[in-house]
Amino acid sequence: MRGFVSEPNCGRGTIGIIWSCLLTIFLCTYTATHLDVSIRESSSGRKRLYQKAITVGVGIMAPETIAWRALQEFRVARLLKNRLSSAGWTGTTLTQAYFLYMGGIVLSDSAGTTKNIVGDRLLDEVLRSKQCRNFREQFPPTSEIMDKSKSDFLGKCVTLVQILWFSAQVIMRHIQGSAVSLL
Repeated sequence: MRGFVSEPNCGRGTIGIIWSCLLTIFLCTYTATHLDVSIRESSSGRKRLYQKAITVGVGIMAPETIAWRALQEFRVARLLKNRLSSAGWTGTTLTQAYFLYMGGIVLSDSAGTTKNIVGDRLLDEVLRSKQCRNFREQFPPTSEIMDKSKSDFLGKCVTLVQILWFSAQVIMRHIQGSAVSLL
């Protein structure tokens, strides 16, 4: 067991270890979390940044909550897919169900009032109403949803490089017989 180790010229000290661990954790969490479409399009840049920071903070402090949320989103998306299929919509994909759950479909009525269909809220009402045809026309195909995906390619590449570098360091330290930080 060692205490604080200063940064040597050819090795790593305590600050270097903590910095690389925290950077890897932050990058992994930041690139793995995505805001809903309704949050991205209906709020200002400052509010989106605040929402993203809260989500990343929760992901860092309690990653099981993000995993639980992802599991719940999968469950709801599967239910939405089944509900649309039972309403006669053949060929509905899980990607489309996720898009619907994230608030990607916005309908407007004859008065100009817009309704953002988030999850199954308003879905039954729309499927029973005259807007069903309009709803079906606005429902994008899976290829279009994947094309419009806003995932940050550069951020994911930087994260992948960071993870590979981190993994290589752990493997080399194990081969050399050096200690590996539990952080």
